[in-house]
Amino acid sequence: MAARSVIALVSVAEVVAGDLADHLERRGHDVRAARQPWEAESLLSAKGIDVVVVGDSLSQAEGRDLLRRYGGEGGPDFILICRPTDLVDKVLALELGAADVVESPLNVRELA
Repeated sequence: MAARSVIALVSVAEVVAGDLADHLERRGHDVRAARQPWEAESLLSAKGIDVVVVGDSLSQAEGRDLLRRYGGEGGPDFILICRPTDLVDKVLALELGAADVVESPLNVRELA
């Protein structure tokens, strides 16, 4: 049996986080949550995270900073949730190596 992938939800809005965690767990993923930036630092520095979903509760600059420090070769894939008007932020995140950028409000079915 293959190991379950571990997904970190970082600063995902509380109204979405519960539904998203349930959705991902039903699809066989382990989910960890970090509501504050310092919690994300602790979670990501411990290793073992396969995918990081960064919510729009965190500023785009803070999300990109996490991507710079923990993403890239050997690091987890990053998916950033951003506001629909943030085209520049979307492009910057993708240029920095984000696996995807999805718009808020998020439909949990966008992530499997």
